[in-house]
Amino acid sequence: MALNLEETGAAWLSEIEGAPDLLGLHAVLDRVFGLFGIQVYRYHVIAEGLRNLRFLDSMKLSTVPAEWVQRYALSDFFLVDPVIEHAQNSTRPVRWSEIESQDSLSEKQRQYFREVRQFGFSDGWGVPVFGPAQIVGYFGVGRMSGPLDLSETELLALQALCERAHLRMFDLNLGERTRSTLSKREIEILEWVSVSKSNDVIATILGISRHTVDTHVRRIFSKLEATNRTEAVLAGFQSGALTLARYRTMRGLSRRDVA
Repeated sequence: MALNLEETGAAWLSEIEGAPDLLGLHAVLDRVFGLFGIQVYRYHVIAEGLRNLRFLDSMKLSTVPAEWVQRYALSDFFLVDPVIEHAQNSTRPVRWSEIESQDSLSEKQRQYFREVRQFGFSDGWGVPVFGPAQIVGYFGVGRMSGPLDLSETELLALQALCERAHLRMFDLNLGERTRSTLSKREIEILEWVSVSKSNDVIATILGISRHTVDTHVRRIFSKLEATNRTEAVLAGFQSGALTLARYRTMRGLSRRDVA
């Protein structure tokens, strides 16, 4: 990796600081993380003072596939995720493989890593970040193919970028998403999005045009302040429009009745 951090690092921090909104922040992180070889990432606020947040309340940004996010939630992996546990008690990034090889892992934690690998994640790092009022955050960054080798200098730069993004989230007052009310049709479409159905397939299922589904999806994104389908699903759970019980039902319908 040939990153000239002396020339670009300060510029990246300035771009994050100058991001005008969530979309702008997302755009900067997508581009800059990509230069580090990062293919997917997620950002959580895991604790506020002495209060630990639940998984669906904690995640604020994500480019991780929605299917994995739902498996993670249904399996309560947030409660046993050893990378988050180590990052929360560390001041520096930790590599997944370093945690995975530890003899002290519980069977549930070993099962977590087995499912991580089976899903297709190949390598990654957990990056702890800290903010005002004892707000503890976490960035999980990774790849779906190949290693994510980072030098010590690159790790320090990555942590500085994550820290700045963590602070910028709260400068922008983005810690809580707008609790917009979705229409009955929008909830129905978001439920199918949550089980990884494309707009074309959703149109066929509901007997409406692809254009109508596209329009509804754009409105859902706008109402939930989401920038991708994974975030829309997460925001749907956070707002109460989606529930894990209903998701289980939809997943069963998807497997039995819909190609």
